[in-house]
Amino acid sequence: MSTLFGGLALLTRCLGSPISAQTLAANTLLNDQGRPDLNSCAEVLRSHGYESRLSQRRLDDIPPAMLPALATTLDGGGLVLMGVVQDGAGERSFEVLRPDGARERWSQERLQSVYSGYCWFLKAKASQDTRSELPESAMKRGWFWQVIWRLRGYYLQ
Repeated sequence: MSTLFGGLALLTRCLGSPISAQTLAANTLLNDQGRPDLNSCAEVLRSHGYESRLSQRRLDDIPPAMLPALATTLDGGGLVLMGVVQDGAGERSFEVLRPDGARERWSQERLQSVYSGYCWFLKAKASQDTRSELPESAMKRGWFWQVIWRLRGYYLQ
């Protein structure tokens, strides 16, 4: 099992915009007991472009569509859940991503023995794509010909 910051770093790497565990640890405040303040950690994630939600859930209530997610453990760490597999007998097992990138299948009983009851869901915030550098809101009528005229150098080559 990895630390909470290590698990969040692994989860952000899976989501395509990695944040290192050192960055998370350096920017997160500590509470009175010397543990990471989860609200502060959520703000750090938000500043890096993620929407996060820490939710108290039973393992049965974690929807497969919400994965990957971080399942917090009793020792203060976290496990990255990548998927849920249900066999023919109705037994659920979870695919857990290890720090080396390998996936390991854990039975629900094994995961329940270390699971704290909280799951952290992350998703990247939607942002406007501004790569074209053209002011879309300023162009009203005749926008097509304005774009062609501005980019005429490309078309004349």
